[in-house]
Amino acid sequence: MIAISIKDGQLRFGRFSAVGKGVKLDLVNQVTASSLELSSVISSLSKEIPMKGEDIFLSLGEEYIQCDIVSMESGLELSEIEHFIVWQMEQKYGSLWPEMKYFYQEIREDEKTIMVAVNVIRESIHTEIRTAIEQAEGTPVWLEADIFSAVFGLDELDDGRNRGVALFEPHDDTIRALFHDRGQLAALAEFAITKEDLQLETVRGDGEFVKKYIEEFERYISDNELDSDVHLFLAGHLPPHAEEFVPEKAIDIISPVLPFEEEDGAGNFSGDGLFSSIFGLSLRSIKHA
Repeated sequence: MIAISIKDGQLRFGRFSAVGKGVKLDLVNQVTASSLELSSVISSLSKEIPMKGEDIFLSLGEEYIQCDIVSMESGLELSEIEHFIVWQMEQKYGSLWPEMKYFYQEIREDEKTIMVAVNVIRESIHTEIRTAIEQAEGTPVWLEADIFSAVFGLDELDDGRNRGVALFEPHDDTIRALFHDRGQLAALAEFAITKEDLQLETVRGDGEFVKKYIEEFERYISDNELDSDVHLFLAGHLPPHAEEFVPEKAIDIISPVLPFEEEDGAGNFSGDGLFSSIFGLSLRSIKHA
């Protein structure tokens, strides 16, 4: 199985196999993407890491794919869920929608609400990706937005403590955050960055959980608690000013450590947070099997 992440001009990839309930990485690397055209990137990569007979799990940055969380009332039939998603996306993308392809995954359901994670990509890009992988004799299995891949590993990174956790990812002049409520993806939010604090601008999903999380996290910071029911993970680095009101002690830079083997020996791969999507895709493969 091969995991590939293409985002912000960077290509990250890993080849891995299932071992018991975990994964073993045989190869992991990061290079500058050879082109903005995904077909060229995949073709070049297939010469470095053969894809013949391999299942391919792929995540993309927002220059290629969009992500969203859609909430609706519980108890709907599958056709009704899909109709509601399409209606929501038509409102969002307008005249561009006929050129788009979407796929979704249910992420949580209670007595009142169903929430689904939605990926939206241009049909032409989707066809380009599938064709390139098939020409390399691989099998395209999974495609999603990079941030959805990154957040998939949060439960593992939280050591199974079943807390409310968030993944913060700097994005232009904002910070995007994905919130997990004890094992389930709960919300996608966006914060504006000022010199004084982070201002919550938009929330998709469980807004009440996001509000409670922020209140609890602020108490955690102000009271200097050693333990808390919430925790924050960071993919990448906080933008300027943010470090002034989100102290370093309150966050963990995602650094997944996975066993891997090379031809000349064995060791551990420690990522810098930017490899978290590869970590998440490897876990996806286990769930998908």
